[in-house]
Amino acid sequence: MINYLLCQGASVDEADIDGNTALIFATYGNHAQCITHLLQNGASLTHINANGDNSFSIAVARHLLAAQHAMENFIREFLDTNCIKVTNLIKTEEDDGMQGIVMET
Repeated sequence: MINYLLCQGASVDEADIDGNTALIFATYGNHAQCITHLLQNGASLTHINANGDNSFSIAVARHLLAAQHAMENFIREFLDTNCIKVTNLIKTEEDDGMQGIVMET
């Protein structure tokens, strides 16, 4: 279905009235394969919805491990492909209580 919509010209980052994209919906559903496919087709990991959340922050906050791992694996593959050496992705907790990742090189 994703391929069909993209081939018909749909924007991979089209958002609904609440700012949720296909990647955010795939994250809520913990659908790792959809997440990977959307990311491979240019979906933005940094898109923020009306609640101030992005797909990664949603995965971490809701303990959606399949979604989180799909995004982390995509980031690692992207970095490896572009010859960027990273020894570890470190989970951090910010002052606002949200978690993020930091690249340790």
